[in-house]
Amino acid sequence: MKPVRLLVIAGCFVIICAMFSGLVSGLSQEEAVATVFWNPSAPPPGSTAIATVFFINKSNDTLAIERVGLHFDWMDSGFFGITLSDPVTVPSQGTYNFNPMLISIPANVESGTHTYYVGIGGVQGSTEFFWTSAEISMTIGTGNSSQETYTTLKTQIFTKLSSANYKSPEAISLKNQAQTKYTQAVKLAEEDENWAAAISALQSASSLLAQADTAEQNYKPTFWDQYLLIIIVGVVAAVVAILLVLFMIRRRRKQPQPEPAAPTPPPPAEQPSYEI
Repeated sequence: MKPVRLLVIAGCFVIICAMFSGLVSGLSQEEAVATVFWNPSAPPPGSTAIATVFFINKSNDTLAIERVGLHFDWMDSGFFGITLSDPVTVPSQGTYNFNPMLISIPANVESGTHTYYVGIGGVQGSTEFFWTSAEISMTIGTGNSSQETYTTLKTQIFTKLSSANYKSPEAISLKNQAQTKYTQAVKLAEEDENWAAAISALQSASSLLAQADTAEQNYKPTFWDQYLLIIIVGVVAAVVAILLVLFMIRRRRKQPQPEPAAPTPPPPAEQPSYEI
């Protein structure tokens, strides 16, 4: 009986392991797709590029993403990326466009073709996962890295500052700080030709704008934020209407009243005639 009991226990253990194996397997490579957009498309050594990750969740589960990064072939280990303060929820078959990341290309990296892959970590259902994409090719270009990087960042940040229309007070404050950094960068580059300091200021501006985007996404307007403008417009319209009515009343009172017509005198009485 003892061997039979051991076999039953072992069989139950195998069944339990099989049941839970799906929970710890994590997201497979085929269950997601990541595409990276680069600006500039071929960053030179020693420059800073902007990488934007577009993610597609092809699994049947909702994913709560907590971190995203890139691993390049010139790195020994680890990822260059960000940890999200608020996890991003991507539903099954859904997509998400992560905020742009500033990637520093080391000065000693050779120009030419290189490879990298995307790493994304978070929670799938109730289980933590860390997903990696297949290897992706990229080109490391050549050129005046500092000046080209400055020009690229300046154009992107100017466009973002011009188009951003935030409603969150925190996002508006961060945008104002980014504007200050942008102005500093322009002065450092165009007056002092201090490209490194100018790039650093633009990177700070880009980081502030990314924070502003997050603040705007998390912003939940209050009742007054939503309806204050409508209330103000309504009050102004009512005041204008009242003033218009008062003006019309005063105008009517000031108009001269027509004088009453003089009474028509009665016709003269006929005198009696006498014959002599």
